[in-house]
Amino acid sequence: MITSQLENQKTVIENLVRKAERNIASCEIATVMQRRRVELPQDDYSGFSLQTEYYNDLEVDEVINSLRSIGIYSQHYFDENSFFNDFIRGELPISPRRRLFVYASGHPGTDRARKALIPLFCSLNSIGTLNSPAYAEAINRHKYHQYLIAAEAGLPMPESWYFRVGEGWLGERPPPGERVLAKPIGECASVGLDKNSLFEFGEASDVFLERRASELNQDFIVQEFVPGAELETAILNLPDRFALLPVAIRRKSAHRPDEEDWLDYQAIYNEDYSFADPDGVEAQIIEQVRALAVKAARYFEHGGISRIDMRICRRRGPLIIDISTTPHLVGHSSINYRFRTMGFQTPELFSALLATALDNNYGS
Repeated sequence: MITSQLENQKTVIENLVRKAERNIASCEIATVMQRRRVELPQDDYSGFSLQTEYYNDLEVDEVINSLRSIGIYSQHYFDENSFFNDFIRGELPISPRRRLFVYASGHPGTDRARKALIPLFCSLNSIGTLNSPAYAEAINRHKYHQYLIAAEAGLPMPESWYFRVGEGWLGERPPPGERVLAKPIGECASVGLDKNSLFEFGEASDVFLERRASELNQDFIVQEFVPGAELETAILNLPDRFALLPVAIRRKSAHRPDEEDWLDYQAIYNEDYSFADPDGVEAQIIEQVRALAVKAARYFEHGGISRIDMRICRRRGPLIIDISTTPHLVGHSSINYRFRTMGFQTPELFSALLATALDNNYGS
């Protein structure tokens, strides 16, 4: 079943690659990707560095070389300000006869709306973007607001509660004995998650949450923990959105069954995780996952290539646990894994990404 699905999806990717090839001569791309540094940023978190969201030198080279291999010159920037300054001064080395697109990833700082900065600037200046629109990037940085919208839209998610730093619970709190996972409201890449983040809710929980929220200077979403297989699903955000076959993710050094395991900060930092096809998941469930991923991307107005993460609950089926508007696309990512299983490499992945932008913004 998986083999036949991959063959069908391979045709979709091949069509996108051909579309990009027809338009490459008229396109240029500026990449803005934050690089991991030896020295930590001033606003970084103690014990949970934002470096897990950034790129090492080999990953930056992978993106730049992939773009060059498909015939696109890429002007690279390691921070937003350098890109903004070059554009405003008219010093961006881009031919005026070509359409400029910007790909941004690994955004610096701790402001919740930081991922919206580049798309908003691009929209203001009629520049194409390979990211989601500014609104989608902004709303994605507040997990509880996202949860409320998802609930209203009928998107299944684990039950969640909102803990505000300095104030306590906004609304109800989890029932005593509920097994919960406490996540920072505006972070990704497992920032703020360690072995203490999963616990049974009780009298001491408020003390832990206030301390952790104060350390990270942000509110927390406290989410019902869902045992079950974890799947990541890539969405090609074309006018008619398309979900690729989900990818199972698991910790390499897991000491627990897969359905009980989850990825904390150390697992992400040390790249202690691997990907696989969802062989043990029923075909009906896989189609539910794909349909839910498309519905979520549509409701939250995603662009480019986004990703919806779910866990498969035995009683309730697929539940959305996280949403990524601008996921990593380099080699050690579930999206890159899925492309490789169809016989593609990173250059074809970025061709497909460009084609989504052409379809959504400029046509051909």
